[in-house]
Amino acid sequence: MNRMARRLALLLLLTPAVAALAACGSDDSIGSTTSCAGTAFHDPEHAPCDQLSQYALFDGTDDRGWPIPAEGTFVYTLNSSLFSDDTLKLRTIRLPEGAGPMRYQPDLPFDFPVGTIITKTFAVGEDLRDPDTPVHLLETRLLIRRADEWFAAPYEWDDENRDARHRAIGRNNISFSWIDAEGQERSTDRYTIPARTECGQCHRERRDLDVIGPKARHLNGPSRHDPSIENQLTHWAELGLLEGLPDDLADVPRNADAFDPHTGTLDERARAWLDINCAHCHNDTSEVASSGLDLRPNIDEARLLGVCKTPSAAGADGTGGLRYDIIPGDPDRSILVYRMSVDASNTIAIMPRLARSIVDEPALALIRDWVEWLGTEDAENRYPGITRASCIDR
Repeated sequence: MNRMARRLALLLLLTPAVAALAACGSDDSIGSTTSCAGTAFHDPEHAPCDQLSQYALFDGTDDRGWPIPAEGTFVYTLNSSLFSDDTLKLRTIRLPEGAGPMRYQPDLPFDFPVGTIITKTFAVGEDLRDPDTPVHLLETRLLIRRADEWFAAPYEWDDENRDARHRAIGRNNISFSWIDAEGQERSTDRYTIPARTECGQCHRERRDLDVIGPKARHLNGPSRHDPSIENQLTHWAELGLLEGLPDDLADVPRNADAFDPHTGTLDERARAWLDINCAHCHNDTSEVASSGLDLRPNIDEARLLGVCKTPSAAGADGTGGLRYDIIPGDPDRSILVYRMSVDASNTIAIMPRLARSIVDEPALALIRDWVEWLGTEDAENRYPGITRASCIDR
């Protein structure tokens, strides 16, 4: 066999192996020999597949442009949602076949079997006043339950909403425009798909990578996706997807809808917004626990909520020159309100750092009202001593 023939033979031998690796092309390879090629890829320990479609989580798109959950993939919704530049979201869970159900926990995220895939798809709605507005898909983030912890994998959709490609390094400065729920024209040129390694900035409530939304208090309520489901938790329990749910829903924690006055008081709605948007970092177990700020809804101590508390690491640029996280009755001098009021042009002060590039105006108004309320006698009944806090001018 001459030299050219030997090279050709070697190339033919290598081609199938190269094709298999390309099917799972990723800079996150962990050495598995299993290929992503084929249908319904299910190996949780493998490097992320190159295309979202290889997981068979969805089956095409509907008339609006949303991915249609495939058989075995079910939708969940939250009582209050994280703000991400007014993007709309579709959240799904797929439990591995034969691995058992989710297990209820009262305060922590539910316990999921290895192989579970949780997704969150972000989309731009053309006109948020219209519930049937067409959407343009931006990204789908996967959290895959591995034996040791969750693994994150971001995917960016193509312009035709046909498929999404793995983007381990993320993407910055994405531009789009829309009409918001108040009829105002909005736009951003700083939307960010986070890199896989950046997901841990939010998803490390207990130091290890973990889920945020699938907790009882966020899920205890009707489905916003399917009006026939009066309560998601009881629905899943009846289907055998959730075990350990208390018989009486009154024993299950429940957050209010931050923007629906029928679901809770001003205090309850503000605390619900702070919980889903901030408390995954601001608690006593996260990597920023040393800040001393704890915004979980079960915290009643005023100082832990930031009342008359000086920040530990924000610096003058991050505080706007203000002194205390919260001054009851004075939102204009409260750092919490200030950091919500800036956009991505102020990279030092903006909070949260990754989730948004514009100001969440309805949330800002809600938290301003709440801080104002904290200076009232009614708030004193809820948080004893708050109106006598040492930072309030007399």
